[in-house]
Amino acid sequence: MMCLKQKKDCSDGFSRPAAMIVICVLSLMIISVSMLVVSKQKKIIAYKTMYVSKREAKDILNALEIDFQALKEEVTDNLENETLLSILAKYAQYNISIRDVSTGINKNVLPAKLYNAEPVQELLEKYGEEIKTEYGWLHSRHVDSDVIKALQKEFGKETLFPPVNQFPLYNIYFMNEDFIKTVLTLHAVKNIEEKISQLRSLLHDTSKFLEKKDISAILGISENNALFDFIGTKTTFWSVAFNTERCRVEAVIALFVDEKNNIKKYTVVEKHITYAGGTL
Repeated sequence: MMCLKQKKDCSDGFSRPAAMIVICVLSLMIISVSMLVVSKQKKIIAYKTMYVSKREAKDILNALEIDFQALKEEVTDNLENETLLSILAKYAQYNISIRDVSTGINKNVLPAKLYNAEPVQELLEKYGEEIKTEYGWLHSRHVDSDVIKALQKEFGKETLFPPVNQFPLYNIYFMNEDFIKTVLTLHAVKNIEEKISQLRSLLHDTSKFLEKKDISAILGISENNALFDFIGTKTTFWSVAFNTERCRVEAVIALFVDEKNNIKKYTVVEKHITYAGGTL
């Protein structure tokens, strides 16, 4: 009897810790599953937040593209014309910035003869990356034939319009004086210093916007002069950047022309949306 009772006592003593271990293991499993569920829920919420934030950023960019269409009616582009001022005011809450990114030396746009010309190389040496740009259309009257052939082969077509057109490459309002002098020198304009002085006063006169006829009169050249293939008063590529609550948006909006050189539309050709809402 002693033996049986002792055995029973021994059995009862072993069952309690075993049960506790089982309960602890089950508790840990439940906690782990709960944490996994919570973690997944957090990720779902984070993904939803990211999607909504990026959707908001895209909607604002789409609205901006629509607003840019009003620039078609502007003869002159600078940061003081009515359209750009209204855009800057409308999106001020997003800390918007707009800048010209096509008025600069682009090796891929200029023919080798012009790019390697001494005045251009001196300009590049003085300003370096500051005067360079990666954006711009090719001007059909100033492009190397081998470039045309390469593009025709790449795109598989003879007509390369609109990337190859006859719209002026640079906006005079975003050219510094040395840049303007370089273009005038390349086109053998006389009395450059005097004419630069006249241009300077008009470029800084916010009560009047320069037009092609004004530049022609100041420089003493015809409006058919090849210089106007380079200098105009419109910008072909704009960089636009703004911030939403969780996103940073950087985009490029390009001007497209029709075959008669009239402005057809403005289109977003490049965009980068960076989500800053935290790690998922």
